[in-house]
Amino acid sequence: MMPTLASKLFDADARIDARPLLLIVLSGCALRVAWALLVPVVPMSDSFAYDTFARNLVEHRVFGWTAAEPFAFWSPGTSLLYAAIYSVVGFSHSALVALHIAASAVLIASVGRVTARFFGANAGLVAAALIAVWPTLVMYTTVLASELLFVAFTTLAFDVWTSRFNVLWRGVAAGILIGIAALIRPLALALPFLLPVAMVFQLGVGRSSMAAQAKIAFLSAVFMALTVAPWTWRNYQLFDEPVLVSTNGRITFWMGNTPGTDGMNVGIPEELYGLPENEQAAVLSDRAWAYIREAPLAFVGRTAWKLGILFGYESIGIAWNLDGIVQTYGERAATVLKWFTHVAWAAIFGLAIAGVTALIRARGFLLAVTSPFVVAIAFYSAVHALTVAADRYHLSFAGHIATLSAVGFVALRSLWLARRERS
Repeated sequence: MMPTLASKLFDADARIDARPLLLIVLSGCALRVAWALLVPVVPMSDSFAYDTFARNLVEHRVFGWTAAEPFAFWSPGTSLLYAAIYSVVGFSHSALVALHIAASAVLIASVGRVTARFFGANAGLVAAALIAVWPTLVMYTTVLASELLFVAFTTLAFDVWTSRFNVLWRGVAAGILIGIAALIRPLALALPFLLPVAMVFQLGVGRSSMAAQAKIAFLSAVFMALTVAPWTWRNYQLFDEPVLVSTNGRITFWMGNTPGTDGMNVGIPEELYGLPENEQAAVLSDRAWAYIREAPLAFVGRTAWKLGILFGYESIGIAWNLDGIVQTYGERAATVLKWFTHVAWAAIFGLAIAGVTALIRARGFLLAVTSPFVVAIAFYSAVHALTVAADRYHLSFAGHIATLSAVGFVALRSLWLARRERS
């Protein structure tokens, strides 16, 4: 089906041709510049929140809705990065657009390099090209949100983890990058523990590979902790108890497991408004567990239903750009673009399924499902199936999806070429 799948599992020395990769990166950046010139930044919903938090950080050194209300319900990483930009250039959305384009360039290049190490240079170029032209990722250029920054930092961390550099450098650099990603979304805290297990399966359960992965894992966990520690200390001072990054984990668990939930966000009950966030989280977590124990089969069905929400469609790029699109081009343009993103996502997701199928056929079920790409997607998906789900959350692992889609594309192309030769 695809020789590289069967002939090698991983090759840190695998190279991707720099010239076509650079062309893909530049093309992806050009698409994003064009989108930014055509569609204005109009913060709405979560985008408005990130913008507000960043401005308060700059003006008042407080993370919260107002200077008098410090909180930790939201993860701070996105707003901290935006605040760093604002503190240098002033309150300019154009500067944030530039940050998003830079993050996109890093993401495209890292996805290409990582994919090439596991599946060959051709697959690497296809994966990079998919990220470059992925419509919603292009639209995220003008969206103030965490998804793009999270996937850029986690993919770059995996790029470093699997690189040819020495173990010390890989562990330290990957740990810092994962720490930054964890401040953007706490899900990244699991990566130093998930990645080495998956990598050992790919490299083979040998003493040298296990030792190297253990060292990288230890160093990355240490430096991730050091990166997150200042914010954890800030939270301890705020709540007088350990809160690693944010308080919303147990609250979103309740949101996805409470009577009447739609699997997405649910408002916190009014009777809890007077409690601190950490106490709200404790109360709501207990309520969620009680609800699950009352109807365990309903919990299973609800969890599966949220997986459908996670992967069933993709229109968030339009939803969060809606005001800018409608103000400039009208509602019909928004409707057409929404259908375009749905169709594009269906094609990408279909190729990813083909990619997993190709992996299973070429390498066997165990090696396929323990691939770092599959493991990471399964972990992120499980968390959202247990808490809250929405189409935007699958963008957090868009790089891994692009890798599997590239594998599917190359495998299907190989089949088509083989059939054409036989005919």
